[in-house]
Amino acid sequence: MGLLDTAIRDVVKSVIDLLDTDATLKKQTVDAYDPETGEEDVAVPTSTAIKISPPSNFSNREVDGSAVQRQDLKCLTAAKGASFTPEIGDTLIIGSTDYRIINADPIKAGDENAAWKLQLRA
Repeated sequence: MGLLDTAIRDVVKSVIDLLDTDATLKKQTVDAYDPETGEEDVAVPTSTAIKISPPSNFSNREVDGSAVQRQDLKCLTAAKGASFTPEIGDTLIIGSTDYRIINADPIKAGDENAAWKLQLRA
């Protein structure tokens, strides 16, 4: 990773921190799978406080009614220093509203992620 890539990751994190929108990322992880019974032992969900950009609507051009629906929102979260990787199916809580992560696209700076663009659905 070059100096510019490192600088970009720093700037992205600083800007998202300045925007100061709090959220909680809730992940449901599977502890173990028993192939004989076909059952999964599910752990207690883990929650992580994160900063995001203020959520915004998708443009009319982006809404296709299937993959992206009219009520879907999008936001960014910084990757630098993150102890998490947002994944499809995770829950993002903003205020008192729970949103399911429909898509989590990495935004790269060199070989590493600078941020994730999240697609959210209530």
